[in-house]
Amino acid sequence: MMSRHLSTVFDAGRFQDTSSIVRVGTTEGRFRMVMPELLEQFRRDCPDARVDGVMAPADQLRKMLENGELDLVFSGLTLDTPDCIDQELLFDEHLYLVISEEMARGVFPDGFEAHLNPDADLGDFTEVPFCKSLPHLHCMQILEELLDEKGIRLQTVHVSAHFDLHQELAIRNYAACFTLTMYVPHLYQLNKLYENQLHVCPVKGLRGTNPVFLLWRKDLEMSPEAAAFARLLKGKCAELTRLDEQLNNIPE
Repeated sequence: MMSRHLSTVFDAGRFQDTSSIVRVGTTEGRFRMVMPELLEQFRRDCPDARVDGVMAPADQLRKMLENGELDLVFSGLTLDTPDCIDQELLFDEHLYLVISEEMARGVFPDGFEAHLNPDADLGDFTEVPFCKSLPHLHCMQILEELLDEKGIRLQTVHVSAHFDLHQELAIRNYAACFTLTMYVPHLYQLNKLYENQLHVCPVKGLRGTNPVFLLWRKDLEMSPEAAAFARLLKGKCAELTRLDEQLNNIPE
């Protein structure tokens, strides 16, 4: 539940003033995925404001927010949030399997579509090389819980924090990978550039989602410009929620 002040300023319209600075923090990958579009929109709404972006791990961002070095933070699950910080769930993003069409045809020569629709059973992918993200991330933990539960062992050939890089490797047939909702639009852009198409599908039996939060200092008054940026971010996450509904065939 967001504070009354934040609820009020989220509804504000265009701001004509000022030269204020909005300090926004998020993790590196999310910064690349959403900031270009948000900054373009924000410039139209607040032409005299400046956005200073900070990319860092979620726990470091939370500490910076606590110390008054940031106005807004959006990131995945953070632990030990102090009383001075308020937060709102922006959306619960899903984790998806990604594989190129050329790789899928090679693995499933009798027809790959049945192995991807309506979802992917990871037991069918034990001979497929995979890129994975860092094991401490919440989304990877829920994936490992599923693999342990089903007794499935995947072949991991690359580990890094960069979901967008994993997609680049997948479209080059280096490996299949997993991706979060916020990175799916990047996948669609890659498909416009390559003849080899990436397929994205839900993971069968995967329980749990990856919550994305907006955090701010509740004991400090938020500037109209910061509130305007937060409103744009909420709108973007609403779009991503609808994308999740489409990918998971959830009725609106």
